[in-house]
Amino acid sequence: MTKKGPFRFILDNRSMIERSRSVLSRLKINIPNIRQRVRSMSGGQRQSIAIARCVCFNAQVVILDEPTAALGVEETRKVYALIREMRDQGLAVLLISHNLNHIFENCDRITVLKTGRLVGSRRVTETTQDEIVRMIVSGVASEAPAAESASARAAKA
Repeated sequence: MTKKGPFRFILDNRSMIERSRSVLSRLKINIPNIRQRVRSMSGGQRQSIAIARCVCFNAQVVILDEPTAALGVEETRKVYALIREMRDQGLAVLLISHNLNHIFENCDRITVLKTGRLVGSRRVTETTQDEIVRMIVSGVASEAPAAESASARAAKA
């Protein structure tokens, strides 16, 4: 995006900046200087830019593997807000994480794999963290989802 080099006559910087602003705005990502180099951004901003690139190229499924592993608390909060925003806009988001609190707060469904094999899948509203931990540790899913325990937990609240 510099004015130097052999592609300065081919690239349309103005439309690239407009499209970038449009995608960032749609995803509610705040980048104060759109011309800032990504390498000088914070970890959360870098992660947001990577996610925005997926959206910009019309990805229908976004796979995020431990997207907040190296981020601070505030940056983690922003990345998960972005994930929820993408979900609300109809994108399929596959989130790979070991943090069950984040999974239960941000996902609709949990699928447990152990040594490359499917253990089981549960809706977040129909299971508990205890059941998911049992699936992870034992590699075996219970016969029926823990809907009773989730509804019992909600009734107590």
